[in-house]
Amino acid sequence: MDACAAGSGDDTITLPTGTYTLLVAGTGEDNNATGDLDVKSNIAINGAGASTTTINGGAIDRVLHVLSGNTLALSGVTVTNGSTSTNGAGIYNFQGTLTLTDSRVAVNDSTNGNSVGIYSFLA
Repeated sequence: MDACAAGSGDDTITLPTGTYTLLVAGTGEDNNATGDLDVKSNIAINGAGASTTTINGGAIDRVLHVLSGNTLALSGVTVTNGSTSTNGAGIYNFQGTLTLTDSRVAVNDSTNGNSVGIYSFLA
């Protein structure tokens, strides 16, 4: 099987039943080095169902961050336990495209109290 080279096209991630917890603490960077999962290309994440597949932010940062011009399509996934002092503890969509199908964003915490689950900034 040939692997697709980085940056060569859209990607699909298939997550089987389970809980996937983010463990590398840190905030304020957009290169997937710490904290949240930074979406820097067009990505589809397909889980086995929102009741059985969970991406858990581990309360170390928001869970998902869609960067400008990129697309995230979530299907059959729960996004939970994100934590941030700004908006979008579950998912922060900054000028990208976000689609949720049969998914849930729940039990996230934003200390400013605004847009705890999903925050979309579209200019």
